[in-house]
Amino acid sequence: MLSLTPDTLSISFSKEIETRKPTGYIGIDMNLENATCVDNTGKITVIDMSRIVSMKMKYREVLSHFTRDDARIQQKLKQKYGRNQKNRENTFLHQESKRLASTGKQIFMKNLTGIRKLYRKGNGQGKRFRFRLNSWTRFKLQKMGDYKSQWHSGFSVIYVNPKGTSSKCSIYEAKVLEENRMVTCHRCGLHIDRDINAARNILARGMQFVPDAVQGEAMK
Repeated sequence: MLSLTPDTLSISFSKEIETRKPTGYIGIDMNLENATCVDNTGKITVIDMSRIVSMKMKYREVLSHFTRDDARIQQKLKQKYGRNQKNRENTFLHQESKRLASTGKQIFMKNLTGIRKLYRKGNGQGKRFRFRLNSWTRFKLQKMGDYKSQWHSGFSVIYVNPKGTSSKCSIYEAKVLEENRMVTCHRCGLHIDRDINAARNILARGMQFVPDAVQGEAMK
């Protein structure tokens, strides 16, 4: 299928995908400035997305200083900066999601449906804070990872219930204490970065959807 606009030419096509057995399993904890990944062998990978946040804040600051009275010029400048921002963001996310999907591992992520309601106007939060959280690229990375996983491996991303993934120990599921982004379990003594702990919990929950999976495999 061919789509033609004044500025773009898009060609849509499909291919048959053979469903394969995952080469492994990986839990991903999505945060504003990073995505922390832990696979079933214990390997930890952190995708640094702070540059995207910084870029959006910088563009917002630049646009706030436009003082031209001509609305048409302002609109053109905003569109220009918006395109530059979107292109840089999409390039980065396409590269990272492809890297994740091409491993052939089954990806588990938190179901973040409804999270935008937390950062609406009137919730007692400042404009700058709301802008940062509402510009979070969580859904875009999830969407890209999902369709690329299907494209490369034939299976979709599995979304798990996020409740307790950040507040419970990834070994004993006891409530943890957090200080300076580190969590400590009073029961087993686990002392670990909170994002790694959350990613391990996501991985463990995702493994419950895997037939014949050895429970506890995520904690190797």
